This record gives sequence, C-alpha cells and structure tokens, in this order.
Amino acid sequence: MRHPAALAPVIVFALASLASAEATLPLVLDASHRAQFDERGVWHLERDGGILLSQCSLRLWTQGGYQTQSNARLASPPAEGPAGRSFHGLLRAGQHRVEYWQSVTPIPNGLLVNYAIAAPDLPDAEEVAACFDLPLATFAGACCTLGAGPPVALPAEKAAQPRLIEQDATALSVQRNGLTVSFLRRPAGKVIVQDARHWDNPWFEVQLYARRAIGDPPGWRSLSLVLSFGKPPEGPVVAAVLPGRERVACGEMHEAELLLWAPYENPFDPAQVAVWADVMSPAGQLPQIAGFYSREYARSQDQGAERLTPAGPGRWRARITPTVPGAHTCVVKVAAGGRTAAAKPFTFAATPGDGQRFLFAPRANGRYLERAPGEPVFLIGHNWCWPPAKEGTYASDAALARMAAAGINATRLWLCTWGVHVEGDRPDDYRLDDAWRLDQILQTARERGIHVQLCLDNFRDLGSGDGAARNPYLARNGGPCQFPAQFFTHPKAQEQYQRRLRYLAARYAPFTSLLSWELFSEITLATDPPHDPAVLAWVQASAAHLKKLDPYGHPVTSSLGLRATWDALWRLPEIDLVQAHTYIPRPVGQARAEALDAAALVLAQRDALEPFDKPTLITEFGFLGTRDFNPLNEADKTGVHLHAALWASALGGCAGTAMHWWWESYLADHDLYYHYAALASFLRGVALPDAQWSPVRSHENSPLLVVGFRSRDAGLLWIRRRENTWYRRALEGRDPVAIGRATVELVEMSDGRYRVEWWDTYNGEPLGHAVAAADRGTLTLRPPERLPEVACKVGRLHD
Repeated sequence: MRHPAALAPVIVFALASLASAEATLPLVLDASHRAQFDERGVWHLERDGGILLSQCSLRLWTQGGYQTQSNARLASPPAEGPAGRSFHGLLRAGQHRVEYWQSVTPIPNGLLVNYAIAAPDLPDAEEVAACFDLPLATFAGACCTLGAGPPVALPAEKAAQPRLIEQDATALSVQRNGLTVSFLRRPAGKVIVQDARHWDNPWFEVQLYARRAIGDPPGWRSLSLVLSFGKPPEGPVVAAVLPGRERVACGEMHEAELLLWAPYENPFDPAQVAVWADVMSPAGQLPQIAGFYSREYARSQDQGAERLTPAGPGRWRARITPTVPGAHTCVVKVAAGGRTAAAKPFTFAATPGDGQRFLFAPRANGRYLERAPGEPVFLIGHNWCWPPAKEGTYASDAALARMAAAGINATRLWLCTWGVHVEGDRPDDYRLDDAWRLDQILQTARERGIHVQLCLDNFRDLGSGDGAARNPYLARNGGPCQFPAQFFTHPKAQEQYQRRLRYLAARYAPFTSLLSWELFSEITLATDPPHDPAVLAWVQASAAHLKKLDPYGHPVTSSLGLRATWDALWRLPEIDLVQAHTYIPRPVGQARAEALDAAALVLAQRDALEPFDKPTLITEFGFLGTRDFNPLNEADKTGVHLHAALWASALGGCAGTAMHWWWESYLADHDLYYHYAALASFLRGVALPDAQWSPVRSHENSPLLVVGFRSRDAGLLWIRRRENTWYRRALEGRDPVAIGRATVELVEMSDGRYRVEWWDTYNGEPLGHAVAAADRGTLTLRPPERLPEVACKVGRLHD
C-alpha cells in the first residue's frame, strides 16, 4: 500500500492493528474510555467497548526501506507510573536509525501524548507524523474543523480525491452525532486529513507531522498533543508532577519534574509559558521558585574527547533548595494564554545538613561573604573560566578535584561562546547541551565544596568579529539591535536579556555552589566612552532585576577593565562585591613598587577599593601576556609572584585570594597548587577578623613587609623580608633573603601572656610556638631568623 503522503518518503506514527500486538496493557481513562498498548507503544482507544481510534503505530517509510513500530526493538522496557505510560524503541530502515520516546498521560477528558524522535541522519524530506485513524463506522459523515477554518465533511462515500485537508495548524476537531474528538498540537505544523478508502482501508486518517521545535537538538523532531473526548482545554493543563526525593538535607536540591500541556512555541519565553512553584517552608512562604525547560544528556569519551548524546524528551523542572529543616509544601503552577493551571500540592522533608551552604553579602562585617550572619568565609581560588573544547566536563571534573585537594573553595567561570554558553545564536533559543554542562560543573563543585562566580557576559561576545556573528541581540541574527552597544539601551534587548536572566536564575540559583552572579566581565571595554551613563543604568537595572528573580539571594557584581575605576558603579546598592582586575607588565625604567612586587600591587588595589565598604575581590591577576607567549610566567616557574599575592590578599583585607588568570598554562603546567594548600592549611579553623579587628601594616621603609590584622587579644600576620620580590628572585635571579634578627610590635593589645604560633608559608605547617607577654599594650614578636618569610597566629592565654 502506498498513499499520497508517501510520494516523498515519510515516517508515520500511525495506528496499527492490535491483533499484531504481543500483549495488551490497558490504561483506564474514565468510565467510558480506555487505551490499549503493546510493549512497543502501539495503541488504540476504546469507547464503551467499541473502537474510537484504531491502529496506532510508528511507520518508517524512507528511500532506504519500510518499517513499522510493531517491529521496533525495545531500547528499554515500557514503564508505568504517576505520569502514565512511557515507551522507548529503535527502528531501522536501510541505513536509517530512528529512536523514539513516547509517553501517554491521562488528563481530564483525554490524554496528553508526547513524542520525541531522534533521527539525526534522516533527510528533512522524510517526514514524521503522528497518525490517528477514524473508523468509517463511527466517523463517516462527520464534520472536521481545522483551527478557525470552515468545516470540512468526512464523506459517507469515498471522496473523489484522497486528500481532504492539508495545512499548518495547531487544532483539529471532528464531530458527529454529539461525539467530539479534538486534537491540540505543539509545535504548530502540517496537518493532513485523508480518505484511506483510496487504499482499501476502512477509515479516515489524521496525520500530525512532527518537526524540530525550539529546544530540540539538531536532527530531532517532537510533537506534543492533547487528545480530548469533547471540548479541548482552553488553557494549560498540568498532567502530572513527579516530585524528587522525599527527604533532602538543607543545602541539597529537591528537583520536581512537571508534565504539562500549554499552547506555546518557545519554552524559553515566559510570555508564552511560565512555570513556577509556590513553596511554604517552616519559615513561611518562600519567594516564587521559577521552573525551567531542560533536556538530559548522556556523557561519554571518545579518544579523550567529550561526547554528549541527548537522552529522551525535553523536560520541565523546578528546583528547590531548602535552608531550614522541616516540611516544605509545594504547588507547581503553569500560566499560558492568559490562564493558569495548578497541580495538587506535594510535600518533602528537609533535614539538617552539614554540607555546602549558600553565601550571602555581609550583614555586619563588610570584609567577607557569609554563610550566615556572623559566619564569614574566606575564598581561596583562581580563575577557571572555560573548559577546553575537547575534554569539556571531563576537564572540569579533573580541575575541580585538583582544586579541592589543594584546599581551594572558589573559582570563576564564564558563559562565553568558546566555552560554556547557555544563550544561543538566535533570540530566546538556549543551548541545552551547554546548560547541562553547567549543571554538571556546579554539581561537581558543590560536591567538592567549591563556590563558582558565574560571569554572564563579556565584551568579546558583545563586539565585532566572531562575537557579533553569534550575538543573538543583533538584527543580523534576529535580535533588535543594529549595533552592539544598543544591547545596553534598546528596550527589546532588555526584555530579551531579562528572559535569559529568568532562565539562569531558575536553573542555577538553587546551587549552593553558585558564589555570585557577575553581570559582565570588564564592562568598561564594552562601549566607548568606557564610563557610559547608559551602561551604569543597565548595571543597576539588571542587578535589581536579577535580585528579584533569585530566591536565594546570591551576591551580584560586575567587573571593570585592567585597573579601571568607576566609583559610581561600586556605590550602587545593587552591587554586593567590588572587583579589581590587575596584571603585571614587564617593568620598564624606574618602576614603582607595585610593578616589582605582587604583594605591593595587591595591597594597593585593596586600599583603593576600601572606601566602598564592600567585600573586595581581585578576580583577575597575573603576568601580562598570552597563554602561548608569557615570558614572565616562564621566568617565575616557582610562583614567587603568585605566593606573595595569595598571602597579601588573605592577610590584607580582601574577601578572597587574588585569583590568578593563567589556570592551565601556568598553575597546572607548573604544579603550583602547593601555594594554595599552604594558605588553606594556615587558615583552617581560624576565626576571621571581624569589625573589631584592625589592620596591621609595616611602614614602607621597614626592611620587613608585615601584613595582617589584630584585635585586643589576637592577631594574624604574614611577615616577609621586603626585598624578596618576584622581580629580584625571578628576573634578577637572586636568592631569598632571610628575615634575620628582627622584632614586630603589635600595639593596643590587652596586657597578658600570648601564644605565638609560627608557620611555614610554603609547606603550610607550624614551625613551633612561643609565649610572649604584652606590656602596656604592646606585644613584641620575634620571628624565626633563618626563613625569608613566615606567618603567625597570636592568641591570648587565659591563665
């Protein structure tokens, strides 16, 4: 049999005879209706014992051959659960391989049927359609209506031409003698109704052609439809909610999956469809938890290269991370077309947790981020802004493991076109493979106890060249902007950008490993002039909007170009972290101290940002150069400048260590992680200086560089012979100079005895301790003489 739909090769989801099925699996819908399935997903629909829809199966009809779903090989056994029935099979016709996922979920007065079809090597001309055969005995003489078009009769006698209807539509209704069968489909696509008597078959055939939808991988096609016995639903339908684990620890995610119908074309546009959860916790009503559209991927390696394979249909999810123990009651809701549908409530229990927690902007002490009021956290880490293209998340796994082993608890990651980049090349079209990669990175970071500052944009992707070619805000790619700078000012660009923020906040804000949102890297390089008032207004509006979207209150920041300043930006109340980017060029002529000593440079940057009274991070640091050409990196292979920057930032008042930029070509290649491990060992268990502590700095003419903090009865210090700079040691080749016989005085101390513990800053081990006495408010310390530098912990003895 060959009918007109097969003039071009066609793959058809058609209705096949139940008599050929090996087994029947009934699904009772209501008192009058039930569906019968075989193990491959072949089905028909019964009404009061008669056949309402007959012969449901997948047909594959291509240039390479013909195949039906009845001959499919099971990829996994059929499953049954709260979401109804699901089927997964494989078909081959010639060289073509087609994998399908099919789910059928009961809803009031009908069924929600979803198909996902992976056929990456199938030409577009070889189409896919879900077909429903209407028996002549029931539907001869019926009235068929496509959308808002005129009714078409299904003739009692064979039609002169087989094709009765053919056009793109989203809705089809068939009525006869009070019986109505309605079809709603998504995405919109071709619908054909034809008289199958032309091929000696006693039915009318309805074909709903699948196509690639927004969110589908290349080579995939999908179709979601509501089959109703009567009037179709006027708004969205929540078919099922699949809650996650019944018990999760505080700080862990509870992830619920939602099966829904809504008449949208783009799942990433909340104006078309919005999903969210209202959550009541023991602490009260939580801010609204937005849902998001996603897809699962299977990860593998091929000769060291990462391979991601899409696994199954797209899925709606909502993530909830409890912060207080007790019962959490959730109601998932969907809004589309001006109507809202709500699912039945479900509950999960949160238990006390001792794992990673969210970080917040400080409430009282303006120096560090906090886990909770009065629980400051010092960040130790470096940049790791994008995974290598070949290894992907396998490289991120290894990098995060290496960081954790060295005591690192923070890093920085960019969303960029050459790395992980969730936003696609067209407006409101997101890369779900990269979104999955980011899930994996943040989850692995959480397991390793590492916080990730996520940078959302950069000037290279905004600008000309390759960045402009993939910029979804430019008119050449379907966006509203004629030139890149309009990204900051065009109202439509702002709407598009805020939709992206909503997606990112919904998907990634629930991760405790998310340190902060960095709106833009080096934003002063994005426009000319660099301090454009429109850009300042954009930063303020974007930060405020993101704070509204983020129910967990992650800090928000941005960054400026090399040594750039912008006081008005740092004073914005919406900005929680102040950042600096500073690089060391090769000194020329009579260079200042900052050009010759990384410690001096870090302290100068920290002091310049002190007036803003916000946590300060130096989020890019290192020798100026490129990955492939950086002579200073090669000169300083042992990390003298790195070491000085780490200890100066840690004891100089930064919220974290200066974050080195050359993570692979320098830190990893020269195995310099012991510098981080030593600092982490020193700070482990230490009470960080609060507002009652005062900074300690030696005079610039002193032979010792002393950096640290002291209170009335405690202190933390780093002491180095001042001339032991990277310039003298790495470029001039001089040996380090020992501290020698020297004293360090701490003033305004309480009188009494103190325990002074001296530390080796390279090995990260204590050298020993001494007891010293403070007299008349002055405590005199005598550091070890033979080392070029040491650190110490000072604590008053209560005896």
